[in-house]
Amino acid sequence: MPLELVGGALLSVFLDVAFQKLASPQILDFFHARKLDEKLLNKLETKLHSIHSLADDAEGKQFTDPHVRNWLLEVKDAVLDAEDLLDDIQMLSKRGVDADSESQTFSGCTCKVLDFFKSSRISSLNKEIESRMEQILDGLEFLSSQKGALGLKKASGVGSGLSSELPQKSQTTSLEEVFVMHDLIHDLANYVGGGIYFMWEVGAFLLNMSIHELFSKFKLLRMLSLCFVLNLEELPDSVGNLEHLRSLDLSNTAIKKLTEKICSLTLLQILKLNFCRDLEELPSNLYLLTNLYRLEFIETKVRKVPPHLEKLKNLKVIMNFSVGHGREFSIQHS
Repeated sequence: MPLELVGGALLSVFLDVAFQKLASPQILDFFHARKLDEKLLNKLETKLHSIHSLADDAEGKQFTDPHVRNWLLEVKDAVLDAEDLLDDIQMLSKRGVDADSESQTFSGCTCKVLDFFKSSRISSLNKEIESRMEQILDGLEFLSSQKGALGLKKASGVGSGLSSELPQKSQTTSLEEVFVMHDLIHDLANYVGGGIYFMWEVGAFLLNMSIHELFSKFKLLRMLSLCFVLNLEELPDSVGNLEHLRSLDLSNTAIKKLTEKICSLTLLQILKLNFCRDLEELPSNLYLLTNLYRLEFIETKVRKVPPHLEKLKNLKVIMNFSVGHGREFSIQHS
């Protein structure tokens, strides 16, 4: 059912990824080296845990209460905004963007000019990071404060505590650029907007463009569902352009083979291929999806998993190789 995408496994995976990124040495070291306010990281984790504690109750109520469903949508967007910022910080940390590397840009300057530009650039970058963090925290605080009005109760067992230029935050496209084909998710589409969620189902809407054109138009998608597009037999290589994609659902399609370009979607966390009854194999380089947390392929012709998946430390696979119920397991690591 399309509406399950609002919460359930998706939100849980997004939250788990955010918690792992927060505990990353790259994030902590970057804040320490830049002399950024490390309390912001603690606040972010605390607020995410607070939201997480409400999510279970909200997921059960979303199908009967549209206000709760909209709240879950806002939560999903806020969590992904936090992930975007943490991804940006990790990328900067990997690139070694610090005072020493930045000084190379001004190697021809006098000491006074160098000091001015170096301190100015670092200060500007620090302010941008902290400003984006504060905006995310404000948004999460607002969402958490709505629990009383929505009648949401906290679940038990959820704790807290921390166990160049900044890339631009992904922008959404206009509301007119949403293609939604199912009455049940009409209000979802009206809220989310074009750059976040795309749903395409045959028979309810006429699209005068190819799927390749769609992928070229919606490059900033975070979630993509082509579920129940029964005549969809392949994805064009242009799917590799969706570099912001976190979730891809191709369930109940006629997909026969997946392009290896999917393996370039480095932010992808969820890949669903359930009831793709013509699908015989998975991409051989699937292990390159280092952020993949959940892989589902129930009722397909796939008879083996691709090599090196044990490298994906957090991957959970739901599959079956024979008639019967699917089973879930984690990839074993040596």
